[in-house]
Amino acid sequence: MKKLQLVALGVMIGFVCTIALGGLSIGLAQQQGPNPAEAQKLLDKEKANLNQMGMMYTQMQTDMNSTMQMPMTPTEKAMMKQISELANMVHMLWQSNNDLLNAIQMNMGAKNK
Repeated sequence: MKKLQLVALGVMIGFVCTIALGGLSIGLAQQQGPNPAEAQKLLDKEKANLNQMGMMYTQMQTDMNSTMQMPMTPTEKAMMKQISELANMVHMLWQSNNDLLNAIQMNMGAKNK
């Protein structure tokens, strides 16, 4: 039980770090002003990263839901509630990054017309 909680927490921390680093690489690319082909390549890479994180999030949620069905002490229940709240925050960050990438993609398409 505790091992699963630690794994879930580790996945969440990795998820947050990956999202943050992905946003940094896009920001750096925008500052440097890459040509459209380079910018598209970076966007495709970030989109692939976000898709992978989305699958990881879905799997983690499935694991957490099955864990919540197990008998737990009040302390373990409280920990799982905190992990669940953190997961919701991470999902909101993921969705924001997804929306940002889509907006950048649309903006690039408008500029290339």
